Amino acid sequence: MGLLNNLISIPIPTPYLIIAKILISLALLVGAYFYGYHRADTIITDQYQLKISQYENDKKDLALKLEQEHSLVEQQVVVLYMYEIQTMEKRKMVYVNQAGEVPAQHTLSNGWVYLHNQAALGLDADDNKVKDPSSSGVMDNEALSTVVENYTSCHEKDTQIASLRDYLHKMQDYVDKVKDAVDKANKSPYKPLFK
Repeated sequence: MGLLNNLISIPIPTPYLIIAKILISLALLVGAYFYGYHRADTIITDQYQLKISQYENDKKDLALKLEQEHSLVEQQVVVLYMYEIQTMEKRKMVYVNQAGEVPAQHTLSNGWVYLHNQAALGLDADDNKVKDPSSSGVMDNEALSTVVENYTSCHEKDTQIASLRDYLHKMQDYVDKVKDAVDKANKSPYKPLFK
């Protein structure tokens, strides 16, 4: 302790004392500045990391919701389509059975059967074969049964096209929702930290 007492008892000239106080104050200010800067940097980094993780969670939630909606759209369209096709198949069976119960009155000509078959296949018809008046052996109620089946097939195709059109409209709505969600997310999902 003798050395410390000797140093304290030595008078320090006033200019050196002022310089020492200024240096100590300056060191404290620089230290406080760097401490505050480091602390603020840590806080800001943590806040932005939190916002980034919130954004990523929101993005995952949105992607999950959109995927669920996409799946729901597909299920709804497929279920409705399958229901309508099954209904038509049941009707077809009823119509075919009823066509068999229609009283047979006439035998159709070979020309009638030929033209019907060409029209059903979407092919050109030969004028000479269309004019053939000879009996085909096909009764009118048998032909009616075939016509009923053809009509049902046409209605099934119409339903298929309508279902596809419905699916496309719903998918366009889905795409619009995704686009709106992306646009909304890109605008500014979070408020800035400082105003």
